[in-house]
Amino acid sequence: MENNNFPKSIDRVPILKNWLDKYAMKRIVFWFLIFLAIIWIYALFLDLPIVQPIFNPSYISSYKLNSYPMWGYSLFIILFGSVNHVVIFQSILGALAISALMVRLNCLFPRAKTITTVLFIFALPWLSYMLYAYQVPISSAFIVLMLLSLELAIQTKKITWSIFAGVLAGFGQNFRSELFLLPLGILFSIIILRKLKLFRNITTKPLIIFASIALLLQIPWALNCYFNSGRFSFTESNSGYVAYLFLGLPSNPWNIEQSDSLIQEKVNVAGLKCSALSFQGSDYLMQIFFNDIKQNPTAYFRCLIERTTKTIIQPFSSLNLTSSPTEMKMAEVLRLSHLMNWEHFNTIITNNRSLLEPSTVSIWKIISIIFYEATTTMLGSLISVCGICGFFLSIRTGPFKLNQPLLLFLFFVILYRISLNIIVGASGKYMTSVYLCYLPFVVNTLWYIHEKWLHSWIVSIRRVRK
Repeated sequence: MENNNFPKSIDRVPILKNWLDKYAMKRIVFWFLIFLAIIWIYALFLDLPIVQPIFNPSYISSYKLNSYPMWGYSLFIILFGSVNHVVIFQSILGALAISALMVRLNCLFPRAKTITTVLFIFALPWLSYMLYAYQVPISSAFIVLMLLSLELAIQTKKITWSIFAGVLAGFGQNFRSELFLLPLGILFSIIILRKLKLFRNITTKPLIIFASIALLLQIPWALNCYFNSGRFSFTESNSGYVAYLFLGLPSNPWNIEQSDSLIQEKVNVAGLKCSALSFQGSDYLMQIFFNDIKQNPTAYFRCLIERTTKTIIQPFSSLNLTSSPTEMKMAEVLRLSHLMNWEHFNTIITNNRSLLEPSTVSIWKIISIIFYEATTTMLGSLISVCGICGFFLSIRTGPFKLNQPLLLFLFFVILYRISLNIIVGASGKYMTSVYLCYLPFVVNTLWYIHEKWLHSWIVSIRRVRK
C-alpha cells in the first residue's frame, strides 16, 4: 500500500546519467583552482592552530595510550613528513571536495547555479577549516567525496563506485571515529524507507557493499585497540570522557568544568592509574555521567535543550584572524554595538589605553576582528535556519528535492551530525564539518523567497506602473 502521507514524487527516484562528462570535469578543475586560491589567500589572515594531530608523547610514555586519538592524522604526518605538508594536502582535498559538490549541484539544477555558486564561494567557515591541523576538516572532505561517489554508485549500479565510496568512508572514519556509524546509518535508513514504500528505486546492493568496505577498513583500528589496550573497539576510547566533559555547561549543578586537567585529576583521585582518555578512565567517567543524570535528570534535560538551541541558532565556527593576545583581549572587551556608538567606543578605548601601548597593537585590527567574528556568526546562523527551512521545501517544491539521492544523503549526514551534537556535546568545530551539506537546502529557501515573494512583488510594481 502506498504511503499517502508522503509526496509521491519522493517515491520516484529518477535514474540519472553519469554526470562526470568532459564539461563537468572541466568545471571541476576550474573551480578547484579557484577554491584552492581562496583557501591559500585566506591562510595569510588566519590563525592556524595545531590541535591533537599526533599521539601525545606523554600519554604513550606514562599510560601507554594507543586507543586515542585516531591514528589518521599521525600516519599522514609520518607519510608527508610534517604537519604543514598535511595541511597543504588537506587544503587540496578540501578544494576538490567543495568544487565537485558545487558542480554536481549546478548540474542538478542549472537555473539556481548563480545562487549556489555564491553560497559556496562564501562558505568561509568550511574553507577556513581546511587550514586547521585537526582531524575534523580532513574527515569532512573525505565524507563529501564519499557522498558524491555513493550517488554515482546508485546511478550507475557499478560496484567500483560502491567500493570507492566505502574506501573514502573508511579513510574519514580513521580520522574521526564518530563517523563509524554513518555508513551503517545510511544503509539502514534506506532499508527502512523502502519498507515504508519510499525510495524503492534506490537499490540496497551498492549501499551494502559501501557499508561493508567502510566496516572492513575500521578493523585494523579495532585490532590496534585490542592488542594495545585490551579491548576490541571500532571507536576511540574517550566516549565517557566526552560525555562527562560536555556536562560542564555554565551554572551546571554538578560543578563540572570543561577542563582536561581537572577531569584527569578526577580520575587520579579515584585511584585509577590511567589516562582519562583510556578505556578504563572513560568507563569510570561514563559511570559518573550516568549517576549525575540520575541525580538531576531535569538539569540534563535543560542541557539537551541548550545544545539543541545552540546547534540550530549558532552551529558553526571559523578560525580566528591572526592577532596578538592584546588585540584579542581588546576585541573581547569591545562589542559590535560599541562600534556603532562612537562616544561609547572612545570611552572604552580611553579606559583601556594601557592595553594599546604596545606598538604591535592596531585598533583597526581589533575592529576587523570584531566585524569578522560578528559576520561569520551571523552568516552561520542564517545558513542553519535557511537550511532547516529548505529541508521542508525539499519534500515538495525544491528546486533541490529529496527524490534526488545526493540530497537525501546530504540530509542524512546533517541529521547524523546534529544528533551527535545534541546527544554527545555541542561544538561549532564539529558542525562546521557539515556546513556544505546545508547549502543546497539554503538554495531552496532563497529560491522560494525569490519566486514566491520577490518575483510577485516585482510583477505587481510593473503592473501598477503600466
